[in-house]
Parts: sequence; C-alpha cells; structure tokens
Amino acid sequence: MSACLDKQLHSLVCIRLDLAQNEVVVGADNAPPPIYIQAPRSTYLPTLAEEAFKSFQHAMLASTTAAQPWFEHRHLPLKWHHPLGVLYDLHSRLGDTIWELTVHFRDFPERLLLQYSESSMEANFFMSLKEAAFVCLRSSSVVQNLGASAHTSLWTALLQWNTDKLTAVTSDRLADIRPKRDRDLIPLRLLLTGGTLGNTG
Repeated sequence: MSACLDKQLHSLVCIRLDLAQNEVVVGADNAPPPIYIQAPRSTYLPTLAEEAFKSFQHAMLASTTAAQPWFEHRHLPLKWHHPLGVLYDLHSRLGDTIWELTVHFRDFPERLLLQYSESSMEANFFMSLKEAAFVCLRSSSVVQNLGASAHTSLWTALLQWNTDKLTAVTSDRLADIRPKRDRDLIPLRLLLTGGTLGNTG
C-alpha cells in the first residue's frame, strides 16, 4: 500500500497547453507557441493558470485578465473541482503520452462550470478529505480537528507539490486514513458520466 501511495504522490501528467486562438491579438506576429508542463495528478487545473498567463500574456488581447481562467480538451470545458489525474483518465485517449489542452482567460462558461477561487479550491479539497476519512473511520473528526498550522501546511504542500511535506503531514496528522494492508474500507468515488463525458459531475 505504501508503494501505491508513493507512486500516486510522484505520478505526473505531461500536458501541452495552447492559448485559445480567439484570445490572441489579431494579426500578431508573436502568436505564442504552446507550453509543456509536467503536472501532478493530484493537483487541480487552476494551479496551472499562473504559469500559462505569464507565458501567453504578451500575445493576449489587451482586455484579458487572469481573473477566471478555464481549460478545455477537444472543445469540452473541464471541471476544475476534479483532480487533474481524474480528468486525464476520463478525457484522454488511450495511448496519449501528452494531453493537449487549451486555456482561456475570457468568456468563462458559467452555465457549464462552477465559478472558483483559491478558497473554493481549498474547501473542495478538504471536503473530499473529510469524505475519505468518514469512509475509513465512520467519522471525519481527524480532518476537522487538524490544527490551523497542519491545515495550512497540507494545502500549501499540495499547491506547491512538495511531496516531502505532503508525506510528512499525512503521516503525522492523517495516518489513520492512509492506505493500510489490513483495512477493509478504501475511499472510492464513482463518477457517473450519464453516457457522455460532458455530464461528469
């Protein structure tokens, strides 16, 4: 089990990221080339936005800001509240070694995606952690009782993808819900697509 957890912590997705064509300055000779990122499977798509904005900003329309970026794959807006690795497994094609995504910094599709902020991403992550704790222990108190310091350290480690700090915090404060060989309850979430990946909740 510890080997599986270690593999998950260090597993990456190779991404090619392009700026949406309708957000490039018309007639610009410096249309930006794509950027390539190795992103952790357990992170969230919005964490890639800052690097994308810095790389593409010089070729963007003047009115564009980085306030609410969103990502799509083959014209399908991707739901930010699922971990990147889950989205990759759902939407990539078998055999893809590089996942090709498009980033937008305008025209957020409010009817298809939830609005978000860093605080809502953080709340979403800890809600999932509480659910996992409840499956394993029939109580989420181990997460609810995390001190402010441990809470902040865990979230910061996830954002920065500091695997050493993630391992340290989870081993120390969340040991009861880490995978164990003798456990008969393992947290599992099923995503029902309803016949189309676009409907994944």
